[in-house]
Amino acid sequence: MDKFLNRKRTFDDNKASTSAQTSIVPKIKSRKYSQEYLNFGFTVTEVNGEEKPLSVICSKILAADSMKPNKLERHFETLHARCKKPHTIAEELILPAAIEIVETMFGDNFAKKLQSIPLSNDTVSRRIDDIAEDVEQQLFGKLRDKLFSIQLDEATDSNKDAHFIAYVRFWDGMSAIEELLFCKPIKLKATAIALFDILNNFIDEVNIEWKNCVGICTDGARTMPGRFKSIQALVNQKSPLCIWTHCMIHREALASKEINPGLNIVLMTVVTVVNYIKMRPPKIKNLFWTLQRHRLSAFIVAILLRSKMVITREIFTTCL
Repeated sequence: MDKFLNRKRTFDDNKASTSAQTSIVPKIKSRKYSQEYLNFGFTVTEVNGEEKPLSVICSKILAADSMKPNKLERHFETLHARCKKPHTIAEELILPAAIEIVETMFGDNFAKKLQSIPLSNDTVSRRIDDIAEDVEQQLFGKLRDKLFSIQLDEATDSNKDAHFIAYVRFWDGMSAIEELLFCKPIKLKATAIALFDILNNFIDEVNIEWKNCVGICTDGARTMPGRFKSIQALVNQKSPLCIWTHCMIHREALASKEINPGLNIVLMTVVTVVNYIKMRPPKIKNLFWTLQRHRLSAFIVAILLRSKMVITREIFTTCL
């Protein structure tokens, strides 16, 4: 009897040791991020100490095992729109799809009527202009009964043509709204009177009251601030309660010239990285919005996206 009991005990011990060995799960090696993944619109983020791919287009974080070129490319091609032709997409994509749907549901007679709908590039362009005009009228309607402030600046495009740009900011309900008010070419010299005439004529044209303008922000150019012959003085004649403020980015640029050497090295490294990214136009917009979520100044992001300039050390100092 003892012989059979010992055999059973030995069998149970062997079974327990075998199950313990099979329960050991080998450690899975995770792939590392590569700069080539930017070609598929992916950067990297860290979640619980683990690197995961982050789409700069849809801001979706994929699993760690998706850190493979074929999976990233599949996500990029299947989930993101590739046709970016606003003037021809209606004629080449929407109308054929609509004709096929109507033909399936109602018959050929109704489908033929859809073919008479004008969707050429000129027609779509006119409708886009109508939509833009409607958006402008909505903005002007809100400004007629609300207090607002404006930000003025001069800019030069790639053709060396000077433009006068104005941004407006106001409260709409519980939200602070900032919109582009206008961008007008400067035909003559950029004097204070010439620039104010552009601004004043636009305000009168859209029927906005000067008394609702409570703030103006400019840089330190000779035509902008001043008590007598400047835009500040001319605006104060129209709106005496308007408060003038100086753009902070220029003051911080002056302060950055005496920056600590150790911090200067960090800034130069970051500027190099940002310029490297900015020289890739297809990826710049979505990637900079990703950087904004990582505490990059929203104002600087807006400047970079609206202009063609390359970021400098002085400008990046405002992100601190």
